[in-house]
Amino acid sequence: MDTKLLNTLRFELDRYLNAEDEEQERHRAKLVRCVDELLSQPIGPGEAMLRRYLDELRPALAERRVSASYVQLVRELERLPRAAAKSDDAPRTAVEEARELLRGKVLVVIGGIPRPEHMENLRATFELTEVVWPETSETKPTHVALEPYIARSDVAAVVLLIRWIRHALNEVAA
Repeated sequence: MDTKLLNTLRFELDRYLNAEDEEQERHRAKLVRCVDELLSQPIGPGEAMLRRYLDELRPALAERRVSASYVQLVRELERLPRAAAKSDDAPRTAVEEARELLRGKVLVVIGGIPRPEHMENLRATFELTEVVWPETSETKPTHVALEPYIARSDVAAVVLLIRWIRHALNEVAA
């Protein structure tokens, strides 16, 4: 649901409850419009309870009262913007972006010493189906031996650890 409308709802609800009699009707009318607009919007993840409280508030406002679930509604309004701010404002890290691109795919690592714990760490971090890390010769690696690993259709990325193969495969990488 629209964050601006949720903020308006919170503001007008507070004004409605604390207003003098002559001002209360104006805030009630604004509340009714705001609730109607929010109820017309699709609900997002984690907003089901808010929708329920708004459904209860709408008929109560028509009767010039607040719903019995008013306290829960206020708590939900306080909780939602914080959750939305965390998910919307938090920049994604490079690892999270890579995970989105690699999830469910295969990663080939060339160079270095293949260690099961490193392979499992890569697999878990990027949610890969498999990490392929073939043994390579540090001094004389050959791209012909590595081609079957790289040419697989399910391979999403190839990581070339040049420090451990001494730039021997640079012409293949380019």
